[in-house]
Amino acid sequence: MSPLLRRRRRTPAPPRAAWTVPGPVSAETLAAAFTEAYQRPPEAVWRAPAEAALLEAPGDGLSLLFALPFGACAAAARRDDGVLEVRSLQAADAAPVLLPGGDAPSWAAGLAESLRALDAGGASLLLDSEILPRAGLGAARALRAALASAVCDLYDVAPALGPVPSRAEPGHVLLHDARSGLTGRLPFDAAGAGLALLVIGTGVSPGRDAAAARAATLAKALASLGLASPREVTDLPAALAALPDPALRGAVQHAVTEHHRVEAAAGLLRAGAVAELGAMLTASQMSLRDSCGASWPEADAALDAAVRAGARGGRLIGPGSGGCVLVLAAADRLPTVRDAVKATYTRRSWPPPVFLDGTPSTAAHPIP
Repeated sequence: MSPLLRRRRRTPAPPRAAWTVPGPVSAETLAAAFTEAYQRPPEAVWRAPAEAALLEAPGDGLSLLFALPFGACAAAARRDDGVLEVRSLQAADAAPVLLPGGDAPSWAAGLAESLRALDAGGASLLLDSEILPRAGLGAARALRAALASAVCDLYDVAPALGPVPSRAEPGHVLLHDARSGLTGRLPFDAAGAGLALLVIGTGVSPGRDAAAARAATLAKALASLGLASPREVTDLPAALAALPDPALRGAVQHAVTEHHRVEAAAGLLRAGAVAELGAMLTASQMSLRDSCGASWPEADAALDAAVRAGARGGRLIGPGSGGCVLVLAAADRLPTVRDAVKATYTRRSWPPPVFLDGTPSTAAHPIP
């Protein structure tokens, strides 16, 4: 029996709905739309990647991050009045956002904050996205990175981007330390090992509240122990014994053990043992599920079906806020894995899952 089939405590699933994957963004189409909107061609067009984590320790722990081969795009041209005007092809009927001044609508709130922070001049901007929304794949971060890259390109200013849009590289993952902010590259030659990463959209998005609740639980547990970080736990059994609440114990246990799993996985990658990561992914998922309650029926079913079909392992990504799972499998088994997951969803009368390429890709870059 797959270890993912054991009884577990789970987060109740929100209502199910079929997901539609946005089509790929064409630089030509985006440039044509920009020209139609602003009556002039763009001067710069940038793409920033969606992102995922192989493993991700909560709090200020370590993570193994990588760029996905799809993302968000921004086309831009300078304007001399200091105004930043933002339009989105996902909100084509909405009025453009003008900065400075005025309140940004919900779709542009994070973008407005990023624009205000740029040390650059005015610009006309048009955004488009290839990223499945509500899926925990960093759609908002990718939009901000594409926008910042395009505007800063116009004015020859270095943008301040996160580790994935600034440092990602094909065939590599990033070892990121949330405490120090340091990031290094590690080799991830999945293709050379005959393996591939598959992202499965489950059709369910628990939302940010679930992730925020788990972060609050971890903070409460650490405060009870008189600690500021899970990395300060030096005796895990003693720390768990000091916490009477099972939810507090689970939060600390997952945070500490996930940090150690990232360290162990980094060692495997340095040794070129990509295939051994499957067990790490499954151990991470079991910890998320059993210690934190971070799972739901669609995620469990997708992972169980994938493992039964021969996948080496898998876990939630964007834990608690997104609705995707990541699976590591032999490349020649991917069709079988997809068919098994689809069959499981069909038997349960759920909306069909979606499948996305998880091949580690490149950082933010201009596109011609």
